[in-house]
Amino acid sequence: MKVPFWALAAVLLASALVACSGDSTAESGPGYTTRRLPGDNRPQGDFQPYVPPEKAAPVAKGPKVGDKAPEISGIDTDGVEFKLSDYQGKVVMLDFWGDW
Repeated sequence: MKVPFWALAAVLLASALVACSGDSTAESGPGYTTRRLPGDNRPQGDFQPYVPPEKAAPVAKGPKVGDKAPEISGIDTDGVEFKLSDYQGKVVMLDFWGDW
């Protein structure tokens, strides 16, 4: 039986696509597991791999919404020293930028 070339190529391409269609977003390797932890009630399709605390991204620490602003001081464009607390009760717009 003679099989047309295009049919063989289509079958090979389809099997290659199926083989490569795994979950490319899942982490793997030491320290990662796909087990579900007790109390994890997320739907099965919403599963994220477990990342141990020592490998997790650091959580940003700083003032929270509603906290008093930290004291900021500097020198204005006229060379006069200023503090943020000098403007208490007034609207202040801070523009942080860098030149690097």
